Amino acid sequence: MDFIELLDKRHSTRDFSDKEIIKEDLKEAINLAMKSPSSKNDQPQRIIVVESNEKKDLLKKSLTQDYNAKSFIILAYDETISRTRDYKNLNGGIISSSIFAGYLMLALSYKDIDSIWIGASDLANIKKNFNLKDISPIGVLAIGYESEKAKASKDHFDRKDVDEIASFL
Repeated sequence: MDFIELLDKRHSTRDFSDKEIIKEDLKEAINLAMKSPSSKNDQPQRIIVVESNEKKDLLKKSLTQDYNAKSFIILAYDETISRTRDYKNLNGGIISSSIFAGYLMLALSYKDIDSIWIGASDLANIKKNFNLKDISPIGVLAIGYESEKAKASKDHFDRKDVDEIASFL
């Protein structure tokens, strides 16, 4: 699959099957996402793959939706090494982890693992419940394999024209 096919294929999945995630594929996707850039290559991104029912139940207390996902990935950064100290109004950990998350969603799709970023989650509660001392969560991905009834949202393929979002000065 070439890059354009991958971009066309990837969409947010809102309903997952019961199929177990192939651990080797998940690890390979994470390894591919590690190619993402970070400030001075500090690589502050951290992830917690939540697989056990006990930990999934704990995580779900901080989520507005779970889409019956097989697993979840808590996206985070290590506060002790992120370059926040060099920025006045920007958090380098959030920036690097967000870039990593974009790479990860594409890498997961490359390995035929579907995902959705759960936007509404209580990150402070996740930090507390998972005892993440120097680790700050930035978001949560629900992951798994798309169910038979799942499909891309009707608006997924409606993209704005480049002239609507870009200014060339």
